[in-house]
Order: sequence, then structure tokens, then C-alpha cells
Amino acid sequence: MCIQQPRTFQDVIGEEDCLHLQVFTSNYVTGDLPVLVLIHGGGFMAEWGPRSGVQYVMDYDVVLVVVAYRLSVLGYMSFEDEDLRGNLGMLDQVEALKWVQRNIHYFGGNKDSVTLVGNSAGCASCLLHTMSPLSRGLFHRVIGTSGTPLNPWAQQHSARENADRVADLVGCTGSTTADKIDCLQSKPASQLIGLAAEHFEPWMGNPFSPFSVVVDGVFLTDKPEKVLEDVNAVMDVPLLLGFVPIEGLFPAGEFILNDSLVRDLDEHWETVAPQLLSFHDKRVPEADRPILARKIRKFYLQNNSLASSKEQLLKLMTDGNFMSGVSSHISKRAAVQSQPVYVYEFAHRGEYSNYAGGLGVGHSDDQLYPLEQSGVFHRQDDLIIRRTILDMWFAFIQTSNPSIPGVTWEPVVQKGAEATVRYLRMVDPNNMTMAEDRDLGNVAFWKDLRTEPNHTGRAETSVALSLAAASALVLVSASTK
Repeated sequence: MCIQQPRTFQDVIGEEDCLHLQVFTSNYVTGDLPVLVLIHGGGFMAEWGPRSGVQYVMDYDVVLVVVAYRLSVLGYMSFEDEDLRGNLGMLDQVEALKWVQRNIHYFGGNKDSVTLVGNSAGCASCLLHTMSPLSRGLFHRVIGTSGTPLNPWAQQHSARENADRVADLVGCTGSTTADKIDCLQSKPASQLIGLAAEHFEPWMGNPFSPFSVVVDGVFLTDKPEKVLEDVNAVMDVPLLLGFVPIEGLFPAGEFILNDSLVRDLDEHWETVAPQLLSFHDKRVPEADRPILARKIRKFYLQNNSLASSKEQLLKLMTDGNFMSGVSSHISKRAAVQSQPVYVYEFAHRGEYSNYAGGLGVGHSDDQLYPLEQSGVFHRQDDLIIRRTILDMWFAFIQTSNPSIPGVTWEPVVQKGAEATVRYLRMVDPNNMTMAEDRDLGNVAFWKDLRTEPNHTGRAETSVALSLAAASALVLVSASTK
């Protein structure tokens, strides 16, 4: 795995020499098997490929490729100039996709049938590839859950400031970017990775993606929300996109059951909320951040304490960090492409969850079924839902239609400025129905929050608060020569 510090309160693990691919195949001979390329999530800061569970994917005729890419400071730091543009982690992914095109036939795979799959930052990565000129022609469809380029954590808006701060923290104070890079490359990778968590994630590991994608002019030529307005700039490929009911359990699951931490958040809401919801950077002038924090709190919690409003707090975290961006992205994609956009909500409450307390289906819980955990599910409904997800995925991989027997699944149709998001709600094997929502994730509120005049009299046109719409950020490899 690539060197990382999974959360602030964990150790640095992994290796700097990490750009390896894992290839799983059930048949070396045919050369005609569809290819599934997995790009892991982890907020561009951590994680790696599936820990177990690959055997369930290998029950199908497919070649699975698991991609590793540089993370955190080494993958996404950027000085926003030609010496270090950033997005090195994204360029690692591009090289992996090129490798697949050149070599996958040796493993029985068909280079003309490549599907990207990812969760959270992995999904944002997959969708960013549909917006990048470097990735054109390297894949043919996308399966993704719980993340898009329009989520606030998916772009880095103070990249130069972040890079200069990293350099200062390790004593690399050269007068030019080149001098700073030479100095940074002499520092241990573990030191640079540790700095990111220690100095850039001040409250319980938040903001959880301080180093992420930037508009570098190479991988990403403009902000994602702008790219999505140009029909010629977006790859027109079929999309299968999913989400879960309580996405905000990440990161709220790390503090929501701790009364002391909830009280601390309540007392310091105006300073901590910008960290939790990723409007802590120069998108929003520092003086305006408490104003936005109060506005968000009033909309979701009224005048109630956080301790008495935990369900509403989870909804706030779900919408602000995830669903407003997911909803906005779905609408924009449906407007610019002819290929179908299928959407589903995974609402099945299984035997096992990533989160304590039985609060509901949280961020990445859906990934436990097809790719992550083996041997933890024993209930019949869990085993059936795993098979249903995989059947759905592979129907989509083969036909671009995620058909489920007995279910009529309609794609999203965009007419006009906003789309009514139609999605399949998967509760259990015998409860799968179509639903629709014109304001999924309270997207209208978050959109207005970005554009309306603020309370200080200055227009927020310079703020461009990207709580519902983010653009790609840059991360840089400070220690790789």
C-alpha cells in the first residue's frame, strides 16, 4: 500500500515505493473478458484495495485490476506552478489505465470493455477521469458510489498555501519552488505524511481531505462544475451511481456517540464546522465562515443543541459533505450526456456495519458486500443482497443496463436546469422500488449558500463555497524525484 496515515490518531503505514497493480483473473485464455478497474477511496489521503472479498467478484467472468496511487502530500500537494502542478495521484491512475490498455489481454481481458469502479474519493476519481483529456478512450463505463468531483472535499482551493506551509514546517524555506522541492525530496516520506495529519486536520481528523485534486491545466483543465457545462469536455459513458442514507456517518461516526466530543462541537461550532464541512480554505473569507456555520446550523438544527439533535446533525453532515454534491453531479451529468445515468440508494441494514450504535446505513457500508468483507455475513438476506449487487454490477458491465429481475429501473432524465433524481431504493431483497427527489440532499439550500450575498455586505462571488460543487484538487509528490 502507498504510505499514509489513515486518520490523525493512527500511525503512518505503507511504503513510498507503492505503484503496483493487483490483477485477478479466472481465465487467461479468452482475451474477451470484461475488465473491472478498482480505484480505492479514502479521501485522497489513505486506504488501499479490498482487504478481502475478491473471491465474490471472481465468481464472475471478469478481470479485476486494483490500482494503487500516491496519497496525501506525496500525491496531491501542489505549488500551482510548472515545477509542481499537483494531481500526481491522478496521473498515477492514468498510467494504470494505460497499462491496462497495453497489457490486459495477457490476463484474458478485453481492453475495449473496461469499467471503472470506486467508492467515495475512488468514485470522485473515476468521474474525474471522465472529465480529463488524459483519460479519453481508456475506459468505457463507470460504477461509483458516495462521491463525486462536486463534493467539497474533492478539491483543494488553497493548494499553494498548503504546499508552502508543508515546506515551512520541515525547514524548506528556499526562495523558489524548485529550491523547496529539492529540499522536500530530502525529507523522509513518513515525516511529510505525518505533517498532513498533524497540522492540516485540526479537529478529530477534519477536514478529512486537506490534500486533494487541483485544476492543474493538464489532468484537469477547469473546475469540474465548469467542465460539466461543456458537452464536448465530458466523456459520454454509461454511469451507475449509488449512495447510502446516512453518508454523514463518516466522519460523524467517530464522535456522534461521544457526549464530550459532541459538547465540544456544540460549543465551538462556528470554528469547527468549516473543518467538518470543508469550507475552511480561501473559498470563504475567514470572517465569513462563522456566518455560514450559523446559517447551516439554523437550517438543520434550528436553536436545538447538538446532543438533542443527533439525527439532524447526521442529516447536515450527509447533505453538506456528500449528498448535495452527489445530487448536483447527477443533474449536471444527465444534462450533458446521451448515455444513461442509473442511480440507486443502498438502504439495506445488514448484520455488520462500519459504525457502532446501530444508527443506520453509513458511508461505505455498501462496499462491505461486493468487495470488502468475507466471512462476516451469515444472514440469508445479507448473502442475497451481496449477490444482487454483484449481479447488478455485471449486468451493467456487460450491457450498460443494471437490470434486476422483476424491477423496472429507469435512468435519470434531465430536462431544463434541474433534474428530478430517479433512483432505485434497495432496502432488502424483497423491497426494491423506484423513488424520486427533486431536492435530493437539500441541494437548493447548499447551492444558494454559495451564491447569496453574505452578512458582511460583500458579495460571495469570490467565495464560491463549494459545499455542493467541488472542483478537482492537486496533490504533489514532495519526496519523489
